[in-house]
Amino acid sequence: MPIRWFALFTGAERRLLVHPDRRELVFTTPMVQARRRAARALERGRKGLGDVAVTAALDALAAGDGAAAGAAYDRVVARWRQAQLGACSN
Repeated sequence: MPIRWFALFTGAERRLLVHPDRRELVFTTPMVQARRRAARALERGRKGLGDVAVTAALDALAAGDGAAAGAAYDRVVARWRQAQLGACSN
């Protein structure tokens, strides 16, 4: 489960099902709430990481260029981690 997907769900909307041979994580939320949360996460990402970095990742994804989208996403994540480390050190 990619960590970025967690922005779409609250803790109450996640259920861990334990089966004898496997574990299953189930997420349920109304689509309208998931879309609202995705838009909010995108807005926060753009404000915190810069519109260019996020837009580059999304544009590459929309163009079907998985390699470029992945590389741009890695840059966004690296910038986010640096921002978080800076916030934690203050």
